Amino acid sequence: MKGKVFSWMLLVALCLTLTGISYAQSEALLVIPEQAQVLPGGSVKFDVQLFGLDGVALAVEEIQWSVDPDTLGDIADDGFFIAGNKPGKGKVIATAQFMGRTLRGEAEIQVGVIDRAVKLIIQPKLAVLSVSEQLQFTAKVVGPTGVPLPEVKIEWNVDPEELGTIDQNGLFTAGTELGHGKVIASARIFGERLEDVARVIVGPKPNCAIAGMVSDEDDLSPIADATISAHRIGLIHWVQRTQSQADGTYLLNNLIPGLYVVRAQKAGYITEFYQDVRYFNEATPLQLTEGDTLQDIDFHLNHGGAISGMIFNADTTDTLGAAHVTAELVVNRKIKFHALSNEDGSYLIQGLSTGTYVVSASKAGYKREYYQDVTNFADATHISVTEPDTVGDIDLTLEIASAIVGQVVSEETGLPIARARVSAWRLYAVCTHCRPIASTLTDDEGNYVLPVRQGKYFVTATAEGFAREFYQEASDPRDADLVEVLENQHTTGIDFSLLPLSTISGIVTEEITDTPIAGAEVIAFPAINTVRAYREPYRVTTNEDGTYLIPNVRPGTYILKAKAKDYLPEFYEEAEKLADAKPVQVGLNEQIENINFTLLKGGVITGVVVNELDNQPISHALVVAKLIGRPYKKRALTNDDGTYEIAGLVAGSYHVMAVAKGYEKEFYDNEPDVIHADSVEVVPPEVKSDIDFSLTPVPANEGAIAGFVVDKKTMLPITGAFVMAIPIRPTGIPHWDVTGPLGHYKISGLHTGKYIVMCWAAGYIGQFYDNKHNWKSADPVWVESPNTTTGIDFMLRPKWRGPYRIRGRIMARDNNQPLGNVFVYATSSEGVVGFAVSDEDGYYEIPEVPA
Repeated sequence: MKGKVFSWMLLVALCLTLTGISYAQSEALLVIPEQAQVLPGGSVKFDVQLFGLDGVALAVEEIQWSVDPDTLGDIADDGFFIAGNKPGKGKVIATAQFMGRTLRGEAEIQVGVIDRAVKLIIQPKLAVLSVSEQLQFTAKVVGPTGVPLPEVKIEWNVDPEELGTIDQNGLFTAGTELGHGKVIASARIFGERLEDVARVIVGPKPNCAIAGMVSDEDDLSPIADATISAHRIGLIHWVQRTQSQADGTYLLNNLIPGLYVVRAQKAGYITEFYQDVRYFNEATPLQLTEGDTLQDIDFHLNHGGAISGMIFNADTTDTLGAAHVTAELVVNRKIKFHALSNEDGSYLIQGLSTGTYVVSASKAGYKREYYQDVTNFADATHISVTEPDTVGDIDLTLEIASAIVGQVVSEETGLPIARARVSAWRLYAVCTHCRPIASTLTDDEGNYVLPVRQGKYFVTATAEGFAREFYQEASDPRDADLVEVLENQHTTGIDFSLLPLSTISGIVTEEITDTPIAGAEVIAFPAINTVRAYREPYRVTTNEDGTYLIPNVRPGTYILKAKAKDYLPEFYEEAEKLADAKPVQVGLNEQIENINFTLLKGGVITGVVVNELDNQPISHALVVAKLIGRPYKKRALTNDDGTYEIAGLVAGSYHVMAVAKGYEKEFYDNEPDVIHADSVEVVPPEVKSDIDFSLTPVPANEGAIAGFVVDKKTMLPITGAFVMAIPIRPTGIPHWDVTGPLGHYKISGLHTGKYIVMCWAAGYIGQFYDNKHNWKSADPVWVESPNTTTGIDFMLRPKWRGPYRIRGRIMARDNNQPLGNVFVYATSSEGVVGFAVSDEDGYYEIPEVPA
């Protein structure tokens, strides 16, 4: 195939995932690859071709490329995509004008790894059906553990509608016309729409195959690991790909009968279409009839030519990594080849056909340059490439554009800090919740280039394990130096020496025996009000020998607390109450040692929770022990055998209550309310056993409200959250449920009517439905008995954590009687920072309130 003459046509591809192709039109704009995944900062080349349904390649004057969303990365005018730094998923879109119409082709692009806590899964993912054939699709919403979430309503749709119909149980019936499209399953949960897609073909079954061999054109040696793909031309789009074996052979099976173009490609070789051609419009289509296997569809790949060189900074002669280098064919600038320079500034553009090229390079903070030392294509030096030779020393030196340049190192060691974030801020926008106008990450040598416009900026550097620093060596913007950037100049020497953060360490032991306590939690709370970004406490657990170390502690004053199962909590130093705690002062780059704790064992309540009807154990029931006359309570969830243990209790008399999903709550001993409940005396470190419960199932023949409760930050389910439905009519009584391990609840036994639904959980800010903090503004929930109203979901925000607590009592204004189940919020200028629910005696306690 050597000596082929260039005749340009857009490279071709077929795509399973294309949308927006009308069944009535006779052309399709098709993109390849149909799916791609790249690392942040990586790249991939997309190609496109317009085809008639008869398999004839059609020429268009111009293709326009875009990315949706555009934050995923940048795409060149020939489809070369460079990913951004943030993970995400979207579409690469090609559009073209043809005979007065706008045609559109799409491909899926994913940057990095996207891990969702909750996702929807459809099965099967791919189906080929005959006309009017039926197929049952299934879909489920799964949580982080892969367990399906119950009572989630799935909605089904077909795109395009001509493909067929689907009922709301997922039964798909193919239409009467051949075509391709997708079945879409969707669900709304936690206020978010989840979706998954199955690709569907209505047409002949995939029972054909293509086989052959891939070899080197020069010596006929077999080529292993070449990618061979078959692209079906016509209304039904179908793509199959495989890799060649060690002996060069390949087999492409599961092909639908029809007309195919087959291509082979491998890095370092020139892509080839069957039969011995390099461009799609020159390829020989292969016709497959039902059951066919075409043999001897062989490829002989040529080693392509290459261009190599270095990228330099024109001012400093330093090498530049991650520069985008392009080789454009002189006779047709639409044909381009790309590469990104390595960390040492070197680059290699491979797979070039014999021809004359112009090379250019660009990089953030620098101006585009054409070889050799010119700024436009017309004045560039032409580079002749002959297969399979490499043309070396094509070096480019880039002139600078406006940017801030410097290095970030450790103050302690002087070593560079990789992946530190350097940001530029406007004069008026330096705050904890504002966004910088520009940010970048340092390379492995700690160097950075931050492109900005001409102006004056605050500049900051941050890195994990180090304190944030403003330029120059300031921790506060009021002490920072402004950085001035001039047009088309680099403001250099904007360097940062970050101070390591400090550590706090010590040991937690039992006070009586002096034995170490493993798994104890040690918390360092900021003792005074600080910026919101730094208000979250530090939390670690002790090792087997009872020791702990809190790393990366920012400067400030802290209150430290240790707690462990079976033990009473303690503040440093040997303090039972916060008022007696000794604050710990922390600076930069300090090792604070011997912050030790000695814990006393608390009292324990144990028992078992069973179903009253069959005496079977109830797992994940919530058991709460509340100190009578005080807003002190502790809780536990039952095990699979129904047993529970509430440990670390202070001395006193307790009321104990149990509730479980689908059961009525019960107070000890077999009482429906706290008024008639028996008290349980606790004397540490004794164990009070046999505090058992037999719960009554809620009637299932009446109306219900169901939904999920999740952590708003992590989207993980919350187990043991309380959900209460209060009827709006004055004579109604509240009904309860508690969430299970999947965060699901179902409040049963409800009559027809409107209800106010409220939810709360330990460690979270409670709310009324739908995301309201006041019952007057809550959205009422309608129940039509005996039906279940689903989708009443709650996303609870974790509370700010601090060393302080607020206690009080809620009394009715008109009769001075205590009020239970009242939501109490602690608010600051930044919103809600604490939350509690009053008990039956009106007492409440908002724990761990920040300074």
